[in-house]
Amino acid sequence: MLGIACSSQSSTAPGPTSLGRAIYERCGSDVDCTGGTVCTALGYDRFCSKPCGSGCPAGGTCGVGPDGADTCLPTCTENKKSAYFCDTGRIVACVAAPETACETCACPSDKRCEPGVGCQPKRALGKACGQHADCASGNCSQVAKVCHVGEGQPCTPDNCDMCRDSARDRAAPHICHSACGGTLTTDCPVGSDCAAGPSGGYCLIRCDTTNPSTCPQGFHCDASLGVNQPGPNVGYCSGALF
Repeated sequence: MLGIACSSQSSTAPGPTSLGRAIYERCGSDVDCTGGTVCTALGYDRFCSKPCGSGCPAGGTCGVGPDGADTCLPTCTENKKSAYFCDTGRIVACVAAPETACETCACPSDKRCEPGVGCQPKRALGKACGQHADCASGNCSQVAKVCHVGEGQPCTPDNCDMCRDSARDRAAPHICHSACGGTLTTDCPVGSDCAAGPSGGYCLIRCDTTNPSTCPQGFHCDASLGVNQPGPNVGYCSGALF
């Protein structure tokens, strides 16, 4: 009987292949970079980089990486929203940015961005505002341009664009809706969506159709309103009878 010898083949898969990227070039992961550099992610941008140490090669500068460390990065020519800003040609990651860079890198959730100044306390009811994020209530009137009570909160005509009652419960407090649509270009506050027509509209408060308590007193969660629902079990608080 003839024996057939089978050659043994390795089952080890080949490792990732380096793209041979030099410092400051774009990369996908560390394996793409050569010369002792690593791939540093700054938002959607990724560059081969190394610690500044004794200095950085031509073509870049000593910037600040996402870990807050001094890092050789490409020369900065354009701010990248929520990723990094340019400081006299240096890339500075937003995690290490001063508050004066808030237009690019934003502020903590409890503060607002004052362009050219930095992060400041959010504004109180009745104070001037330009966007919802300026207000402690999260609701900047798009008509009066002052801070109004929060979306879905009890209101009066003096502190809300549209202070609406409930046909289901006339004793229930009126609740606030922000104006939107028409010539208004700003979005509704977080947690609501615009039901707008040609002459304008108002923000509808999202609710959980499986949990009636997510709407204010006198209002029910309606999944049939003419707005594009952003997900399953999402409706909008309505004071209509049916």
